[in-house]
Amino acid sequence: VYVVLNSFLHDKDLEELPEFLNLLSELEVDAVIVSDLGVIETIKKHSNLVIHLSTQASCLNIESAKLWQKMGVTRIVLGREVTIKEAAEIKKVTGLEIEMFVHGSMCMSFSGNCVISNYTQGRDSNRGGCAHSCRFEYSIDFNNSNEESKKAYFMSSKDLEGIRLLPEFIEAKIDSLKVEGRNKSHHYAGTISKVYSEALRFYQQHGHFLSNDLLSWEEELKKVSHRDYTTGSLAQYAGIDSIYNE
Repeated sequence: VYVVLNSFLHDKDLEELPEFLNLLSELEVDAVIVSDLGVIETIKKHSNLVIHLSTQASCLNIESAKLWQKMGVTRIVLGREVTIKEAAEIKKVTGLEIEMFVHGSMCMSFSGNCVISNYTQGRDSNRGGCAHSCRFEYSIDFNNSNEESKKAYFMSSKDLEGIRLLPEFIEAKIDSLKVEGRNKSHHYAGTISKVYSEALRFYQQHGHFLSNDLLSWEEELKKVSHRDYTTGSLAQYAGIDSIYNE
């Protein structure tokens, strides 16, 4: 069990954190997922909890990973902007455990570092209150051009789906695959986890994915609520075709 502590905290929040850390220590959770340097220092001062770096810290390169490693982080959940190939190199050079997103909703900003919903609805996206304002339809007004005004979902990303890239994850020796499931139903979380678990077990037993099961797994992933799917930046950096602009 990992506990998410990846909000960016203010001093008042930090004053209350040690008591919560004591509770987590008593419960013997496996790790806490953190993005704030002050939170990391507080954890190290008041507990022996294992620290994983949240994707909200937007770790995208080797030097950043080395710095977080010096801070006491043992696993990094890389930003969604990193390719599998880049992730493999980060793991090879640092020796850190690496976790990557394989499925779920995507953020149009750098992995959660967004304040759109703060301004549109007074909800802090970096403290667990994201209102998904980027998913809405907006009017684009081209005042100084010949283009007509139009409505568009120009900030909304397609959903991530990496089932066909599992061999690359395995070859890169990625330690853990992460499914985005915030505010999702039990049906969603259960279905997605089941499909990827079955696929990974199949590979473990057979050493390949040459099976008609791949098509059935993809059909199962289509049955849950989702936008159009994209592989994001897993194979190569995401381009304009990753935008969900119906």
